[in-house]
Amino acid sequence: MKSAPFKVQLKTRSGGKSKLYNFRSARGVEEPRNILPEEVLLLKGSDIEKTDAVLSIDSRIGVPGCVLGDQVSAGRITITESNARASLLCELNRRGNEVSSAEVMLSSNIRNDCIRKFDKVIYAPKRSDPDHLVKQNLHDATHVLREEGKIYFSTEKKRAEEFVEFLEDFGEVNQKLDGDEKLLELENPEKKRRNRQTQEKKIEHSIKGEKCRFKTLEGSFSAEKLNMIEMAARELDLGSGEKLLDLEAGFGGVGIFASKLYGVDPVFVERNAHMRDFVRENCELNDVEDFRALCEDGAENFNLAEFDAVTYCVDGSKDLKVVEEDIHDCRRVLKESGKLYVVHRKKFNLEKIVRKVFGDARAQRREGHFQVTCVEK
Repeated sequence: MKSAPFKVQLKTRSGGKSKLYNFRSARGVEEPRNILPEEVLLLKGSDIEKTDAVLSIDSRIGVPGCVLGDQVSAGRITITESNARASLLCELNRRGNEVSSAEVMLSSNIRNDCIRKFDKVIYAPKRSDPDHLVKQNLHDATHVLREEGKIYFSTEKKRAEEFVEFLEDFGEVNQKLDGDEKLLELENPEKKRRNRQTQEKKIEHSIKGEKCRFKTLEGSFSAEKLNMIEMAARELDLGSGEKLLDLEAGFGGVGIFASKLYGVDPVFVERNAHMRDFVRENCELNDVEDFRALCEDGAENFNLAEFDAVTYCVDGSKDLKVVEEDIHDCRRVLKESGKLYVVHRKKFNLEKIVRKVFGDARAQRREGHFQVTCVEK
């Protein structure tokens, strides 16, 4: 993340004192220019004591965590995020607002990653998250609560109503605030035995006679993505032992096929911690041993020109400013004569951005609505 150009403010009043919070945001997170109404509901309706230990799940830019962090002056708040860029913004805003009672953690599994127990859990899920992933987070939250703990869940009204039955399976649900969004309170929920809510999709695919098996998160897979993986894997020009960066790796398809077909050592970078976990599992599933799988905000943390090739599959949801930042980083981490392969829809005209950064680019392969744009450093 090169910068956080957007600024939003929130003025609160607690204990007779007011405070103006300044939050920085950036492209690549949901609603980057706004504080969301479901986040405000968490602040208005959550019953937080100053001695509480509080967990804030998937905090986006950290608004609920920072504000409530000041309220738990004798307690502690843990702000978690499953997205690498959002996690960086949460930490930036925690420091900028001088919230000393809070800590930020990148996590895809709060049940495994949280070593302490909490009195309260607050959660306003991302609007784009599939319901089964939200249910998994709620299920896991019950296991990190202390006795007599509470969960506060805030989302759009229609979605909240759909979750009431699921929450009632754990305990008593109270409606705290109601409008276009709803805040629900789950009191002292029962800790049920492990019941996996996330839905996985299993895939088998062959390229050049090499068959691989994959697992991925239901809702994150499409035939288009598989087509992009195949186009990238077929175009690579690599030899055994060379180093590949699979940027925006998804479930790891490009890097795994590259390892099996060409004997390369793949490094996977994925902004979503859930998908990073699937990359690791899929490498094991396909006997890929020499790899690294990282959850980071693109390639910005690599300091050396160490890669012989970089692959970058860009789906339709990607902000073009973020894409341009990523392509600048790709140029920086490529060795001399290393190649970048960008797979994208033709209509996005990413060839123009690649040419702007590298001074050259060519459409190496076109197939249907997609193309592979290739450039040598």
